[in-house]
Amino acid sequence: MIDEAQVIMAGLDRMVPVPSGGRADWEEVLRRAGVPEQQQRRRLTLGRALVLALLAITIVVVVTPVGATIGRGLGDFTDWLTGKPGAPAPAAEQQRFEGANGHSWASFPKGTRLRELIDTTVDGKRYRLFGFRSGDTVCLRLRAVSLGHTTEPACAPVSTLAHVSAPVLVVSGNSGFADEHAFPAASFSFGIVADSVRRVDVNAIDGTHRAVVGGNAYLWVQNEPTTGQKVTSLLVTTVHGHPTTIGVRSPSFFDLSPFDGRLSGPSRVTAPIRHPTVGWYVRRQRRGLGVDQAHLTVAQRRFIHATGFTRLVKPDPLSDVVVGLTRDGSCFVVVGSVKACWRPHTFFSQRGPLNVVFFSGGPNGSDQFTGVAGVAADGIARVRIFLGDGESQTAALRDNMFTALVPNTGSIRIVAYDAANHVAGIDTLPLGSGLRLPKKMGILRPVSRIRGPNGTTATISLGPNVRGFRCWRVDFSSGQSRRACRPLTATGGWIEVEVAQPAARDVFLVGHCGEKVARVRLVLPGGDTVTGRPTEGLFVLAVPRTHLRPERQHAFVVGLDRHGRRTQRFGVLFRANA
Repeated sequence: MIDEAQVIMAGLDRMVPVPSGGRADWEEVLRRAGVPEQQQRRRLTLGRALVLALLAITIVVVVTPVGATIGRGLGDFTDWLTGKPGAPAPAAEQQRFEGANGHSWASFPKGTRLRELIDTTVDGKRYRLFGFRSGDTVCLRLRAVSLGHTTEPACAPVSTLAHVSAPVLVVSGNSGFADEHAFPAASFSFGIVADSVRRVDVNAIDGTHRAVVGGNAYLWVQNEPTTGQKVTSLLVTTVHGHPTTIGVRSPSFFDLSPFDGRLSGPSRVTAPIRHPTVGWYVRRQRRGLGVDQAHLTVAQRRFIHATGFTRLVKPDPLSDVVVGLTRDGSCFVVVGSVKACWRPHTFFSQRGPLNVVFFSGGPNGSDQFTGVAGVAADGIARVRIFLGDGESQTAALRDNMFTALVPNTGSIRIVAYDAANHVAGIDTLPLGSGLRLPKKMGILRPVSRIRGPNGTTATISLGPNVRGFRCWRVDFSSGQSRRACRPLTATGGWIEVEVAQPAARDVFLVGHCGEKVARVRLVLPGGDTVTGRPTEGLFVLAVPRTHLRPERQHAFVVGLDRHGRRTQRFGVLFRANA
């Protein structure tokens, strides 16, 4: 059977599985129906011929535009789902990966095979993108050969890859490398692409860029990026010419649409656990591993700061996430990422039989996915997570501790089931950019306008102060628009630049400052300056014409109080579009 047919049949088997045992014996069915053996053979032969004919028709459909949806649904991510995207990594890269991966229990299993996806050069600097699958997780890892940096694995759950209907799954939307002066040396974005993807264009702050596509992945790199550079969306084109726009989530942006609470999964507890506890820990039973047995790195051991009886557990043996309890069970840790503590009598008091934490740094770090981990009380046999778009997944659960990886959007519902499949606990939580703010915060009013030396204008609009948050937007006459919502912590004399925005032939610096800052001053190379006034903590400065060059420039924005004294300065990098 050819490869396409195998993919189709595998997809059909998933949708309508063949019965097992005697029920799958068609000859037995014919015998029970009283059909003579000779007719049985003729009918079986005819049946096989019909299957082959239908298969031939189906294969033709797959390679036609009409069949694109069928092909996407059944096998576009097959290489990733089978763990074989791209090509086997060179032996030297595999050894480098194993050397970095195998020193601690908080690592992927030995024998995890690395795949090479993309090898490209950007402005004379070489970048190599690798990937692998381990259990229910697919991961990518970028090596900046010329810069001497390598990212930690950025991962996504297989359940999301199988669920997504778009032809691209963004794994790392906006990340970067820094140089020895802590300046950004490179910005990058990468992810997984379907077989049908022909081209990926990246829409960033400074315009549209062509990404490299290969090995069922995309990679975009920009050397020497400017302040606030980030990817906002992707324009994906398939071999059939179908364009699809995919938004790239930004952790700093708050969703203004009110959360309506409509998540799938149970909404009512039917079998509550009255006195939730973790019995084996209370009895000091040695489940999992001790800190010394886990062979943790020095940094990981220091992070845990284990006190008292400490036990570590790896709920998913094919993952690199290790969690544990310490300090007499009042602290829960995700090794290398987060440590949270409660008073012993309040550990389960707020969320019934579940205690949940989120983690985004450390293991599987990515700006598009969030780790979920926690403790489930005795009596919980299964923990399932429901997302707003219909996706759901079962968390890895071992010795009362569970872990999962979910898309960093919307809200999630975590449901705990007992051994009889009754609902014992429910926890519904906002997640990442799923922090929902009242809709009235999106009602903005224009407050000022700034004009650049080449005629481009920037219009500043602000919203009301609602529960300590305010939304803002800056619209440029060239068509770009920047917007976000942020907490109002405008005390003191601090200052920061959020983005250096090229707009037509001009460049604007958009930033925020504390309440003690009366004026802001841009100090440019050579001593040139530009001064402006903030409006309710938001300021926009236009770069003068003599500094509008395509080379990246380093300048400072200085905050001045009402007496003209400097409060703070903030370094900024900018360039004009060529």
